[in-house]
Amino acid sequence: MKVNLCYWLIASIVVAVAISIAAGHGHHDTDEKHHDDSSSSSSSEEHDDHHDDNHSDDDDDDDRIWNFQIGDNFGAYEFIDPADGALKGFHVDLLRAVCERAHKQCYFIFDNYEHCWQTQGGHEYPGIGLLDEYYDGCLGLYPTAERKNSFNFTLPYTTSLRAVLVFRKGEVPADKNIASKTIGFVSGWAISKNCLARQTAFHGNRIGEYTALFYENHDRLVAALKSKEVDAVLSAEHLMATSKEAFETLAPKFGCTLGGLSVMTRYGSEVINWWNHAYEELHDSGDFRKLCVKAEDAYGSYGDINCLL
Repeated sequence: MKVNLCYWLIASIVVAVAISIAAGHGHHDTDEKHHDDSSSSSSSEEHDDHHDDNHSDDDDDDDRIWNFQIGDNFGAYEFIDPADGALKGFHVDLLRAVCERAHKQCYFIFDNYEHCWQTQGGHEYPGIGLLDEYYDGCLGLYPTAERKNSFNFTLPYTTSLRAVLVFRKGEVPADKNIASKTIGFVSGWAISKNCLARQTAFHGNRIGEYTALFYENHDRLVAALKSKEVDAVLSAEHLMATSKEAFETLAPKFGCTLGGLSVMTRYGSEVINWWNHAYEELHDSGDFRKLCVKAEDAYGSYGDINCLL
């Protein structure tokens, strides 16, 4: 009986010690788990802070894909090669050069211009392609007051645009009054009726004082002037300078843009920083000039490239 009691006492002591050790070990695990979470969080925050403070485009060679819209009807800047159906032009070459300099993986997406910036009856709106993030930016848009209300722009890589009011020869109004006339515009262009309305050198140029007609491209615009479908058109100086038609311009020429061609993107986009940094490096190294010369030789038959050198 005594022996059994002794065994019972010894067994109770062993169990008590085991429970005590187990309890202590469990509490230690909980503390470590909590400590690990805190360390992990702190380490992550410190890493993020370090990454932000020491961010370098050269070090940011990550796996993210950057997509950019390019159209197919912009002279030497972008066109479909009839020989093979491929999208080519200066914008394709520029995108590759800047992204390579920035160590970014970039692709272009051939898409409708209206998905970047749309015009409906002369009213301008941001395009769904940028708003809904079909792509990160649209190449080849001029910054304007209207567009800046919705989107941001990189540094320009071409010269600014100059607009001219063009009439058939002998029909330029001496008093610079275009009231009651029919004026043609290319739909979606930066050279717009809003820009014309801001000019103080003319009369009757406010919206509603004349009739505005819109055309899908510049060729249709010129054809409308030739056929007397319109009294005058608002066009780009460099395009009309090469025209052999019997046209006359109404002075003065005027600016409609806040800079040359740029990449248009959403406000807050990282594109602005890394693109500008890489473009400036490309420009300062002389490689941008070489890119322009090469493009002019390769695509010159499609039109001029007005690089900002």
